[in-house]
Amino acid sequence: MKDYKYISLIFIILVSLECIITFNSNILLYYKTDNIYDNSYQDSINYISNNDNNFYRIDNTYNDTNMGYKYDYYDVGYYTSMTYLNMGDFMSRIGYNACKLSSLGNYVTPVNGLLFDVKYVVGNINSNYYNKISDNIYKSNYESSLMFGINKQDNNIKYDNNNPFINLNNLVNNISNIDNIFTEIKPDNININNNIVTYKFNNTDNIFIYVNIDNINYFIVNNNLYYTNYSYKKDNIDSNIKKQEYKYMHIIPLNSDTLTISYTNYDKDLFYVYKLDDNKYKLFADYINTNKFNMNVFNEDYIDGNINLDKDRQMYVSIPYDKNIDVYVDDKKVNTYKFADVLLSFDIDKGYHNIKIKYNMSFMIPGIVLSLVSILVFILICIYDKKKKC
Repeated sequence: MKDYKYISLIFIILVSLECIITFNSNILLYYKTDNIYDNSYQDSINYISNNDNNFYRIDNTYNDTNMGYKYDYYDVGYYTSMTYLNMGDFMSRIGYNACKLSSLGNYVTPVNGLLFDVKYVVGNINSNYYNKISDNIYKSNYESSLMFGINKQDNNIKYDNNNPFINLNNLVNNISNIDNIFTEIKPDNININNNIVTYKFNNTDNIFIYVNIDNINYFIVNNNLYYTNYSYKKDNIDSNIKKQEYKYMHIIPLNSDTLTISYTNYDKDLFYVYKLDDNKYKLFADYINTNKFNMNVFNEDYIDGNINLDKDRQMYVSIPYDKNIDVYVDDKKVNTYKFADVLLSFDIDKGYHNIKIKYNMSFMIPGIVLSLVSILVFILICIYDKKKKC
């Protein structure tokens, strides 16, 4: 009888706590947590936080883990359940290290940075689009925005080519009418020895590669070895080369003049290599700057700011579409829909406007009511059971 009372008491306490937690929580537009594993990396995050009070996202050059998840900052990485499966596909198709349920907030190209409002990169990069402001911290020379006006388009378009550079080209073109921001190039020299092929490049400025996971054992680039199996252990590999599993294909900046691939079956499409067009990149950055949203307030369930457009446009918002997100233009609720089958979007007329975005937990109140009713019913049952036994 005494144990029964304790169990009942514990049950009431747990359910009550659930109500309190649910009532005081919100759903983040960008998920983050608070885990600190490395002081040097945390120092970089703290430096940015102490010197920038505006909203920003951070990329990193460490492709083997989700740094934003660990170090409590906003990035392009995410973890999800079944809610945003299309987001994983989309991120993967435009070159991110992603699967259906997660994406790493890793640096891939400056174009991706513009598309997702990435202001800083932590790590080590070699790019004339970023300025080094401190040890291992780079700031973009071209600021973007969480959302900006784009050309109105067919939202049934899906960026599902197996080549992420083609998807990025199509995405930028549909947004801004700027075509072929990436152009394919060929290696300057190719050497094949047994099942090892080595590609040489005379110029690596603004060059990016994407190695197909099919038909390869491993590849070496930028003094890193990416493997799909452990066959590299029988080869004479420099012990100083960093090794990491190449589980999901993603774009990698080419910082070295050599790419070495160990293959099972040689194929001309073992990898794609593309060059970013400098002039077109700047045109795209200028386009975003002309049509960007200027944020005044950012909370994790509320955003407020203004925009001034030269013509009627569709808004590109770099957060996933969610039916619980409400958008208000000049305090009037507007219809929202999916862009590229995944991102939040809505229509807006030309001119100066105020935009508010609110996240509403549609089932929070019913959940609290059900929990409270459950507690009440349980208490009544306990009282009834006690009287019955007496």
